[in-house]
Amino acid sequence: MQLDDNLVPINIVEIDMSKLHQAAQIRVGEFRQSIELEAELHDDEDEEQADVTYLSFVAKRADRGSSAYFINALGCEVGVSSTKATTRLYKAVDAFFRENDELNPYLRTAKDALSAFLRQEADAQRLVTMDALQDVMDRVVRPEHAHLVREMTQTLNGDRFKVPDGFLVSETVLRKHTKVVLEGARLTLKFDRAMLGTDRNAELFFDEDNRTLTIQNLSDEMIGRLQQTLNDG
Repeated sequence: MQLDDNLVPINIVEIDMSKLHQAAQIRVGEFRQSIELEAELHDDEDEEQADVTYLSFVAKRADRGSSAYFINALGCEVGVSSTKATTRLYKAVDAFFRENDELNPYLRTAKDALSAFLRQEADAQRLVTMDALQDVMDRVVRPEHAHLVREMTQTLNGDRFKVPDGFLVSETVLRKHTKVVLEGARLTLKFDRAMLGTDRNAELFFDEDNRTLTIQNLSDEMIGRLQQTLNDG
């Protein structure tokens, strides 16, 4: 944008983002907030380190690997803790599939694939990258829906979800989303570890004294299937 002496715009140059090779986005407001927050936490060693996510890189899908070069050249550091980054990723994947009617049927499969991928990366002590994640998500859907997830990681890495381009897996968060399987003679249950609790508001309320496990907040789909099963006798 070109301004005159009175700061009135006189010329605007538009950028074709589809032809952009590499660029950096700097959010000055968030940079200032991070400085203020660091000052507040400076004397408190027990506080978790604050997120400092004021700079991100923009690139075409095929050129994403070049971001690492610029990150190293500029001396950047990952500004999001592994706990928050892993949590953001789970929430982002959940929202991405849940909010699209055509992708919603793949939600459970996508979350299972995500957990398996994160376990693999954690065991190998590798950084989770958006390129590797994209490869995993591409295999979740059928060919006719492949176009819906083709640029998924750019959405996850964008302003809404702010999942970092690379981060280490948080074992704590991963364990919460790891599937637990209970098998009995007449019953099999498979659920996310985070659903189980001894609080009466938990999705799976475990009452050890009464030897019961209560499933709460059933979806309309589950209720419909249970009703149909009862009606079928």
